[in-house]
Amino acid sequence: MFLLGVQLQSLFGVSSEAEKPASPRQASRNTTGLRLHHFMAFQFLLCTSAFVALAALSLWHARLIHLAETSIESHTNRQEAARQRKLGLVRSTLPVKK
Repeated sequence: MFLLGVQLQSLFGVSSEAEKPASPRQASRNTTGLRLHHFMAFQFLLCTSAFVALAALSLWHARLIHLAETSIESHTNRQEAARQRKLGLVRSTLPVKK
């Protein structure tokens, strides 16, 4: 994360020794008017959304492995169960307690 912040600051921020800012507040502000913490917040949101997407795919993959089926079989089985429920052949997907 630090490396990306340094790259963004070097792309948009004050980069040469001759252009030193007059105050610390100007040091955190770059030429486009955005502050470094905006870039860090964007990076945090990007990493968080990638983590959530990968976690969801991992859970889906774990479910498929647990049921020993492919994704195509999963969709086919779901459609077939819905069709049989409409015909009255299957009442529920839950086990019946006696």
